[in-house]
Amino acid sequence: MKSKISTINWQACLKGAEIDSIDDDLFLFCNTLQLPAFDYPVKMEIPLAILCSRGSINTRVNLKEYTLAAPALFIVASGQILQVQTVSDDFSGFF
Repeated sequence: MKSKISTINWQACLKGAEIDSIDDDLFLFCNTLQLPAFDYPVKMEIPLAILCSRGSINTRVNLKEYTLAAPALFIVASGQILQVQTVSDDFSGFF
């Protein structure tokens, strides 16, 4: 199966979403895993921090697999390729 690698237009995806932000420099929001962009591998144009406070997430970064289990802080650098594999039903966290 071929995987599509895309980038995310964050400003368009977050338009109208309830988020906290400092100008266009820092965003804090929940439920980002519901963005359709995470259905495929995504090349990050900006750094991303994931704070997992409950549950777990299985991801791949540059094809290397990681499991985040609460409590966890995970940082994906700009230029890396992120792919979300699975998210537990009890997941709670911030991005």
